Amino acid sequence: ISRKVSRSLIGLNASAKEMAGGNFDVHFDGTDYREVAELSDTLNMTARELGKSERLRRELIANVSHDLRTPLTSIIGYSEALNAGIANTPEKKRRYIQAISTQADVLLHLVDQLSIYNKLSARKATFPLYKVNLESLIRSYLDIEGDSLLTKHVHVKTKLKSNIYVMANTDEFQRILTNFFTNSIKYRKLPESNVVISLCRNPDDEEEAILSYHDDGPGVEGSKLEKIFEPFYRTSEARTKTSNGSGLGLAVVAEIVSIHKGRIQALNDNGLLIKIYLPILKSKEIIK
Repeated sequence: ISRKVSRSLIGLNASAKEMAGGNFDVHFDGTDYREVAELSDTLNMTARELGKSERLRRELIANVSHDLRTPLTSIIGYSEALNAGIANTPEKKRRYIQAISTQADVLLHLVDQLSIYNKLSARKATFPLYKVNLESLIRSYLDIEGDSLLTKHVHVKTKLKSNIYVMANTDEFQRILTNFFTNSIKYRKLPESNVVISLCRNPDDEEEAILSYHDDGPGVEGSKLEKIFEPFYRTSEARTKTSNGSGLGLAVVAEIVSIHKGRIQALNDNGLLIKIYLPILKSKEIIK
């Protein structure tokens, strides 16, 4: 028995050394005894998760490199053109300088979004959660942003149930709504957007709120819906241009929702429908 167990442990140890060396495709095989088999299963699960994290890390680095290179290349190109005297009229100089300024803003936005996402995903960003009336939060946001949205040809309707309280951070929820509206404007194919924001209790779970954001845009290809909350994931060629966004907005939203102990879902329904599920405070928690 001792020799049999020893052989299994030696094999597990050899596989563990491979994993430590960066081979996350390694397989742990130990089926001789229940305890050894359970250890093998745990180590295999660990290897899979580490492999997934490593793949995401590599994809993130590749995407950051690509998205940083695009505006930097543009800035360098326009700067060299100015230095070479190609912009030989005041109007050309103005256009080149404006282009440099625009790309610099794109670059700054990307860096800011990356910093926010990194802090949120690593749980290094902390923000206080307060008892919040969700209906009041949404109406307050729309009161402030309503005129600005109208100038961008966004028409908003609301269907909000009252007296739904959650633990939330107002600033972060405003970030979520701003991101949703920004995406609706950015990717619409029509000159105007119609948005419906709904708030209700989950009919399948009265202790859970559902906040829905529904626009009339092109939606997202069904097979790609579950991926839109991944960092730098863009669903089409039109969305791969850095000028269309950092590719981090919905990833930031998903992290914020997670910190609020909620979950998020995307659906196609004559446009894109995003649902956020949040735990509702009980009556005795509201009056504390």
